[in-house]
Amino acid sequence: MSDPRNEPESPCINVCVIDGSKMCVGCYRNLDEIAAWGSCSDQQKLTILDAARKRRETSE
Repeated sequence: MSDPRNEPESPCINVCVIDGSKMCVGCYRNLDEIAAWGSCSDQQKLTILDAARKRRETSE
């Protein structure tokens, strides 16, 4: 069992607007990533966070 104090935090900033590519303009996760977040392992969450960071950087 993982220590909840060390698990990656959700990138949600409560700006939940989905654009035409099915990506949230607030956290840059896609719908599948958002839906799966609660059941993902810490490593999967880190992978999602990295993908979201890359999306944010390319959109700026």
